[in-house]
Parts: sequence; C-alpha cells; structure tokens
Amino acid sequence: MHPPPIVPVDVLRRAVQVFRTHFALLYPLALIFGLVQAMVSYALADTAAASLALALQLVSGTLLSGMVVGFVRDVEAGLPAGEEPSVGSLFRTIAPVADKLLLVSLLSAGGIILGLVALIVPGLWLMTIWAVIAPVIVIERVGVQASFGRSRDLVAGNGWPVFGVLLLTILLLLPVGLIAIAIGAGAGDVVGSFISVLFGALAATITVIATATLYFRLLEIEAARASQARPDADAAALGVQPAVDPWGPAPGSGDAAGEDRSGVDDDGADRARDQAAPGAAGADSRFARPGDDAAPADPWPAPAPRGASDDDDRGPTPA
Repeated sequence: MHPPPIVPVDVLRRAVQVFRTHFALLYPLALIFGLVQAMVSYALADTAAASLALALQLVSGTLLSGMVVGFVRDVEAGLPAGEEPSVGSLFRTIAPVADKLLLVSLLSAGGIILGLVALIVPGLWLMTIWAVIAPVIVIERVGVQASFGRSRDLVAGNGWPVFGVLLLTILLLLPVGLIAIAIGAGAGDVVGSFISVLFGALAATITVIATATLYFRLLEIEAARASQARPDADAAALGVQPAVDPWGPAPGSGDAAGEDRSGVDDDGADRARDQAAPGAAGADSRFARPGDDAAPADPWPAPAPRGASDDDDRGPTPA
C-alpha cells in the first residue's frame, strides 16, 4: 500500500485549523514579537544603527518560527485540549538550537534571495527543497549542514506538492496583505505601522504552522515507505529467496536466463538418439558391426511345418 499523496489544500486547511484552535496562544505570541520589531525599527530609523533593526527582525522571526514549530509538535503528539504549553516552555524548547536555527535561517534566506534575483527558478527550487529546514533543526536536533540535506531528502519525490503548499499559503495571505496595505496607506504612520504588525503576525504564524504541518506529513510518507521496504530487507537478511513459479522455467535455465540454447540441446538430443538406437539415421559408421543394419531375430520363432521337403532333407531310410 502506497502512502497517500500530499494534498496542498488539506495541509493548509490543517494549518488554519490549528491557528484557530490555539489562537489565544499563537497570535498574541506573534504579536509581541512583531511589536518589538516595529518599535525598534521606528526608534532606529534614520540613524547609523538602522541595520540593527534588520538583525533584530531576523532574530525575532527565527525565535518565533522555532517556538511555533515546537508547539505544532506538541499538537501533533496529541496535546490535550486546554493544556497549552507556556511561552517559557516553548522558548526553553528551542534554546539549545537557537544558534543553529538562526544560522540556517540566514543561509537559506540568502540563498533563496540570490536564486530569485538570478533567474527566479533557482530561488523557487531552493525555497521548495529547504521548506522544512526549521522543523528539522528544532525537532531532529541535527547540525547546520545536515539540516539542508535532511530537508532535501524529506522533500524528494514530493517537490510539486510542497511547492503547492507554499504557493497556496502565499495566495491565501496575499489578499489580506493588500487590504492591510490599503488601510495603512490612508492612515497615519503610527496606525499604518500597527496595521502592518497585525498582518505580519498573522502571516508569520500561519506560514510557520503550514511548514510544520507539512514536515510531519512528509515524516508520515517517509515512515510508510520504510515500512514497505522493511519486509524485503528482513527476508533478505534471513536468506529467504523469492518465490519461484513451479510451472515456469527453472532458475538458471536457458529459458529463464533468456539464452538461446537450441543448438546445444539439439546436438545433445541427436547424440542420445544415436547411442540409444545404433543403426538409426545419423549413427557413426566407424562403430558399426556386421549385422547392425539387419532386422533383429525373433527370440520366439514359430516351429516350421512338417512336409515332404523335410523327408527329402533327411535322406533315404535305412533298410
């Protein structure tokens, strides 16, 4: 049985469901990170330290992403209703891998941006194969270099569905973003910035939830493939040979191997017939004996009838 394919609509529907169910925890958490970013950016605007605002955005976005991934892991593991983890416990979950997660986020973002600027297609390809790199770091606790390969391996064979999930997420959030931009443009700078923060928190949370949900879906597919391959590997380890059709050609025979052995078989059959029936057509004359060509004598001959010729052969009767 093959694992069911990834359906992008189902993955996105699941992400929205998780967001709605745990809105009271996830959205305020994202909103706090967004407000901190906005305040720092506003305070450092038009100063020599403006670049620090970009660094803060990267750090805060990375931390938020890791915490949301950790929360989705708890949900997928069967988090009981009403027992949501605290913000502190979520932060402690990603603290040991925060540096790796930050470095991976920086490298992957740089590679995707360069790919998009160059030819667009390479950037989209990198965005697809690295789609689950954050969940790999947070959940599997692998190294920076190994996380890129692990994400690529998980996505292998599911590139188009994974790309479909990313594309649908963008299409879902795009109208909301356009509305937020339109509203913010008609308001002042402060109100416009606040609206941008509200939309950014929404977009970031749903995107990370969709990515984490996609990661666990890819894990299910990987586990299903492994379970299919395991029986064959166990049989090979035990030395069990594959079943052979009892009515088919024997293993290793000319028919089974696809070889043309007609000449060999015909010559062997001719020699067998010659040895079994000396004197038959095709026999070697060097081994012929006198009388070989004669018909064999009847071992039970019928008695000859007595007649006059028999008396003549015996000669005259003595007186």
